[in-house]
Amino acid sequence: QNMILLPDPENPNVFHFFHCPVIRGGNINLRVNVLQTTVDMSANNGNGTTVFKNKILVADTMHYDGLHAVRHANGRDWWVVAAKQSANTYYLLLLTPEGITLKEQNIGTPATSGDRGQIAFSPQGTKLARYNAKDDLRIFDFDRCSGEFSNPVFVEITDDAVGDLFAGLAWSADSRYLYVSDVKHLFQ
Repeated sequence: QNMILLPDPENPNVFHFFHCPVIRGGNINLRVNVLQTTVDMSANNGNGTTVFKNKILVADTMHYDGLHAVRHANGRDWWVVAAKQSANTYYLLLLTPEGITLKEQNIGTPATSGDRGQIAFSPQGTKLARYNAKDDLRIFDFDRCSGEFSNPVFVEITDDAVGDLFAGLAWSADSRYLYVSDVKHLFQ
């Protein structure tokens, strides 16, 4: 959930790898920065080569809910989203043939725990959901043209899973249903 591989919008032999490394120190593990590594698979007789590695796109502490990507409404470009730790800040990277642009948006209820969860766009790309067992569920509308979130909805989930470190979510194929789970529960 903290690594995404996307094809270049213009060159089918080039791939962009977005990732958030973990820095370990004592009892604290932090997910820091959003990095980009680009490879060209047409080089070295098809074995590929690294064009560049670990370029910092976002220099910040990221939440463990991860990264997710969705196609731009133009069908060519890509949006990649990551959330800042202990905040309501979302970083949106737009991958186009001209390169990557970064924007950020503050919206909704902050997620403050270090619990691991998941962030995912709906299949149509018009909604984004974010869930972990301690910070509960957030749902946003998403405009695939402008890269803007709107209509934040916070759903408190009352359960006994506040100590669970791991959780996930999945959308139904028609985006009508959202499923969230922690170690002990599955909710629709």
